Amino acid sequence: MKVSPAQVRDWDPQVILAAAPEFAESARNDPRWAEIAAVRERRIYETPMRPFGWFESPPGVNRLLGIAWLKEILYPGAFDVDLEAEARAFFKLFYQVDLSDRQLDTLLDTSARHHRGASPVIPPRKAGAASPNVTDEPNPPRL
Repeated sequence: MKVSPAQVRDWDPQVILAAAPEFAESARNDPRWAEIAAVRERRIYETPMRPFGWFESPPGVNRLLGIAWLKEILYPGAFDVDLEAEARAFFKLFYQVDLSDRQLDTLLDTSARHHRGASPVIPPRKAGAASPNVTDEPNPPRL
């Protein structure tokens, strides 16, 4: 989907996930994007793409690892997940590859491990709190 900087400014996202490194670099350096929260707070992340996209094409098992990666982006340190260990186990199980430290660094170069200790992008809901899309009304109004 193509969107303009004006559309993204209207949405003012807290995080931008970029499948194309060229887009991420352009958005970081283009003054038209400077007032967008994700750009201002340096929260543009290039989604991992090796050996296949973890979010984009082709659909496949890499999306499972993409979930662990995204948890670290949105909630750094909030989950008891070691992303590096998860990636090593995943590649061993699905690709029969024992990742070297260098290979792991290449895979996760743009990942959440560079952001450990950062505050969560989206504050976690309190335990027992209802989802914003859930209502107790028997016939909620349609928007």
